[in-house]
Amino acid sequence: MTIHFGKRNGGDMAATAGGDQSAANLGDTLYIPFQFFNDSGASIFDTGLEFTDIEIFKNNFGTTRATDSGVFLGDTGLGLIVGGTRPTSGGQADTGNYTPFQGLYRCGIRIQNNTADTGFFDAGSMYHVALTGQSLKTGQAMVEVNFFIATFEIEGKNASAGRASVGDPKVDVISAIGDTGAINTGPNGHLSTDSGTLATVLDTGKVSVAVWNSLSAAHQVAATYGRDVADSGKVAAVLDTGKAAAAVWVNHVIAEPAQGLPAATASLGDKLSFLYKAWRNRHTVTATTYSLFADDATTVDQKATVSDDATTFDRTEIETGP
Repeated sequence: MTIHFGKRNGGDMAATAGGDQSAANLGDTLYIPFQFFNDSGASIFDTGLEFTDIEIFKNNFGTTRATDSGVFLGDTGLGLIVGGTRPTSGGQADTGNYTPFQGLYRCGIRIQNNTADTGFFDAGSMYHVALTGQSLKTGQAMVEVNFFIATFEIEGKNASAGRASVGDPKVDVISAIGDTGAINTGPNGHLSTDSGTLATVLDTGKVSVAVWNSLSAAHQVAATYGRDVADSGKVAAVLDTGKAAAAVWVNHVIAEPAQGLPAATASLGDKLSFLYKAWRNRHTVTATTYSLFADDATTVDQKATVSDDATTFDRTEIETGP
């Protein structure tokens, strides 16, 4: 059975001498199980299994990889420098068998280029992993058996047909939060930093600078209620300090309600404005009329009829003045 590993992270895929497995930014490691059977279906040992029997084909080409760097049997191949010849100690001396279980084996492949096969592993390419040259007994004869044990693809786009290679498309979280490069703004407020990370955006909170500086010229209408970006109440206050209420209400100047009948269903802004007007402005109460004046203290903007029968003081709904 062939195992399909899907898309894998290739790391930086830089070539190192001998495929140095201690190098930084290595790609994924594939752990591949496989089995040996005889012609009757019984599990058997393969005492001649070598890590050099594992071959890797790329993109349907018939030529196998030039080196065996990063290929190992068993479970102790990590951290070793695997060259073109088999070491006699450490993980490479492993037979690959799940001892003591007959017929159960495993191998591993670390994705890392060798200077002798530079570019074999690259973004967007697909790979077929085969076990080759196995001599197994069938009846009274020994036959050679070859079979595929795994397939995988290195994520990203291959640099072919005019497409630029983009490598690993996943977010590098460490870089994203660890860099403190200067922030840049692109067309329509697109964000970036000198190193291509969002560190400055996240660490210093300058989202509003990047987004709104490039938009303000087209949208700013100074000193008007409901403006997109204002000179003092701009969205920067919301994003930089988190004080959304201050940016929306405190810094926006709202005109006093004019003369007229207050609506039963009004906006929050209108309701607050009428409350403030009733608290601030001049008002008078006679035996029959409540009057609320405009800011000039002479014009009656709103009024209501009042009465008092010595038991109950009554005031009708507010209506328009004068």
